[in-house]
Amino acid sequence: FGVSAHADVRLVDENGESRLETPAGPIELRLALPGRHNRINAAAAAAVAIELGVDSAAIRTGLAAVKPVPGRLNLLRTQPGWTVIDDTYNANPASLYSALRVLSDLQGTAWLVLGDMKELGGGSHKMHREVGEAAKVMGVARLFATGEMTVYTVDSFGEGAEHFESRDALIAALLEQLRPGVNCLVKGSRSMGMEAVVEAIARRPGMREAS
Repeated sequence: FGVSAHADVRLVDENGESRLETPAGPIELRLALPGRHNRINAAAAAAVAIELGVDSAAIRTGLAAVKPVPGRLNLLRTQPGWTVIDDTYNANPASLYSALRVLSDLQGTAWLVLGDMKELGGGSHKMHREVGEAAKVMGVARLFATGEMTVYTVDSFGEGAEHFESRDALIAALLEQLRPGVNCLVKGSRSMGMEAVVEAIARRPGMREAS
């Protein structure tokens, strides 16, 4: 499975639609989980199912029924026209880069709300700095950060980044500045409690989970 032309179960992204090319025929992919990495995971699941003799219709229905785990790339949309990506369950550089790719795929202005990534050992300073550089390159316009290590992220990101001494101060600034057309990714390690940011946004009128 994968994206290679030689893969038995191959993910094809084309004109905003996704499908799996399989020995059992094409399977239209309607996945509630955003991100190419999740579509590749779906290809892996389909490959196993095909090997077990599951028919393509059942595979399509089963994949469409999968729902996001709370705090794992859940999309919240508002009537005013901004989107929040709740990926607050935990954070490390790999999962953050995956979430940033999801953010960059959305139409609109990209903002990142970030708490510290914990348990990274002696390379923590370097990895937090690299995250800021990557976010800028990937088109993030604004960075709102809190935590001891995200100071380095803010520094490497440069213009458009702001560090807050507390999560509450970050929330207040974010709620004041959110506007239509903004897509906001919220992420941080479990101990940072960044779900409080999402909860504060969710209390605003017009919020709903993306279908």
